[in-house]
Amino acid sequence: MRSTPKGAGQTTAGAVGQLVVATGAVADRGRIPGARDHALFPCDLADATEFAARVASSNLRVVVVFGWERPGPGLEYAAWIADRRPGVTVTAIDGDGTMGRRFGDRATARVRQILERRGAQLITDGTVERIGEGTVVVGGRVIVADVVAVAAPLRGITDWLPPALVDERGMLRVDSALAATAGVFGIGDVVSAPEGYRRPPALRSIQATARGVARNVVDALGGGAPKAVLRRGQP
Repeated sequence: MRSTPKGAGQTTAGAVGQLVVATGAVADRGRIPGARDHALFPCDLADATEFAARVASSNLRVVVVFGWERPGPGLEYAAWIADRRPGVTVTAIDGDGTMGRRFGDRATARVRQILERRGAQLITDGTVERIGEGTVVVGGRVIVADVVAVAAPLRGITDWLPPALVDERGMLRVDSALAATAGVFGIGDVVSAPEGYRRPPALRSIQATARGVARNVVDALGGGAPKAVLRRGQP
């Protein structure tokens, strides 16, 4: 770690024995063609404020695109708007097949039922190809909207880390012990799980792995080797 210059009452910072990266993630605005220019990203604060203001109007067609690393918020937005904004027509679009891949047909059917009961539509066939001005192209089909919100995908907040530790999306590469390298661990949305391992979304991931990461940090301070936190094939 770089030391802090002396001055203004500061002292030189000591070496850090262990680092836990828990910086979370922000919207990856460039992964879907056209999204940067034509969509709101309500998982980021400024866009969330604008999105809330716009869906307060009536007679709107709102499309919420979800999926990728964190499908939960998009589904929550769609269901809440459909339930609380009767003048708004809501279409929730699974952008990359997350529902079938992560939850299966039975859970997908249940979510569809819940949304339809509130007057919303769920589209799960095909992937989102691009977003235009007032349009979303999914599986070759054009969905027209007054407001398009994209609740995913994500990129890491890791510009300050050595490039060798992160993937092409800026997510921290870790092993099953959630270790990126000696003395560096990751937790939460910033983590890129190794091949063969899965993590549940955000808060569940933190709850499920925090104890194991803390144990590994303490063991490492004492010279011990980190132990597996993730289990192969299981969330």
